[in-house]
Parts: sequence; C-alpha cells; structure tokens
Amino acid sequence: MMLEKEEHLVACDRGLDFIKELRKVDLKDQNTSAGTNPNSSNRPAFQLNRKMAASGGEPQILVQYLVLRKDLSQAPFSWPAGAVVAQACHAATAALHLHRDHPHTAAYLRELERMRKVVLEAPDETTLKLLAETLQQKNIDHKLWMEQPENMPTCIALRSYPKEEVSRYLKKFRLFQ
Repeated sequence: MMLEKEEHLVACDRGLDFIKELRKVDLKDQNTSAGTNPNSSNRPAFQLNRKMAASGGEPQILVQYLVLRKDLSQAPFSWPAGAVVAQACHAATAALHLHRDHPHTAAYLRELERMRKVVLEAPDETTLKLLAETLQQKNIDHKLWMEQPENMPTCIALRSYPKEEVSRYLKKFRLFQ
C-alpha cells in the first residue's frame, strides 16, 4: 500500500513538472516574440481581457473543474485518500496536456501560483459517465480519466474555462468532501 501511495505522488509530481516545462516554453516564446517580460504586469496572466464578464466589465477568471467519484473512498471500494486524489491529479494533468494549445489553457498555465481549481463530487460511476456524455454533446473540452488496468472511470477534468461558460453543466454537483 505504501508503494502505491508513493507511485501516485510521483505521478502527480511528474504532472506538475510537465506543466512547469510548458510554462517555461510559453514564457520563452513570449519573451522572444514580444521582447517584453510577461510577468511585468500586476494582473494575473490567466485573466482574459478580450472577453469581459457580464457583470461590471471585469476580466474573466479561468477555472479548471474536476468531478471526482465519491464512492471510490467508500465501501466496497474504500480507496485511500491518496489514491482518490491521484485520480484527480491524473485527470487534471491529462486535460491540460490534451488542450495545451487552447488559448484558455495557455493563459491558465502562465501563472502557476494563481491557478484556480474546483473539485466536485459525483456519487458514482453512472453519474460520472452521464456527465461525460453531456459534456461531449455540448462540445465542452474535458478528459474522462480511466484508471488502468481496471478501465474504470474515476474523474472528469475540464480544460480551464471561464466559470460562466460551464457552470450550468456542473451546478448539480457539490464540492468534494
């Protein structure tokens, strides 16, 4: 069991290392093309100024939503907390990687210290799969993480989105506890 927890931690660390490398490449590209320091502004880099939020003209904040199966931590599964958290790490990393060329993802990754994630809970596999179908039908970019070798859906991670664009699909889910 201890080895399993360590493997999950290593996987999360690798995902974070990958994101840091993406950020370095993005910053290098910006410095080369613009000749300016992308960190010179006081506003968070992941705020998009092109689109203004409906209320008050404020820039939209990007959020990455994750929906994690709650039943994995309960009987009959009874997965340890670290194993459940690792599923969210895998899904988040995969979603960011798959959509790394999207402007929202690039903006989200520019300022690692100000990332916003919201982790919600789905009661079971069926609910998670239904959400995945809905997101697919509505063309919402996401990754349904399948734990291997069991081929078991465990978590959905959306790419980063302005909250207003995706909250209607997630409003029935509560914060993961």
